Amino acid sequence: QSIILTDEWRRTNEGGMLKEAGTLHWTNPNAGATNETGFSALPSGYVIHGEFNTLHEFVGFWSSTTGIYSTAAYYRALSYDRADIRRANYKVKDAGYTVRCLED
Repeated sequence: QSIILTDEWRRTNEGGMLKEAGTLHWTNPNAGATNETGFSALPSGYVIHGEFNTLHEFVGFWSSTTGIYSTAAYYRALSYDRADIRRANYKVKDAGYTVRCLED
């Protein structure tokens, strides 16, 4: 049984607009990366069951939106090989994704 309830890559180049440009931190080719928003997303990977995965290839950001079930939450993700942005709904909230803090 999969822990991903919904999973889709959306839009065209919005992910690239958020990613740090170049391959200093991201794996080549870092598709579409322009960082034109100034967000400078870095590929932190993720942690699940105590193991790090996809460092330099992926970053996922938890959202505050509860998923289909109360134990689920949505996240957005960027990948080294895509310029679009991923939206997925995980059945459990125990995966280690990034949280971006904003000054109020």
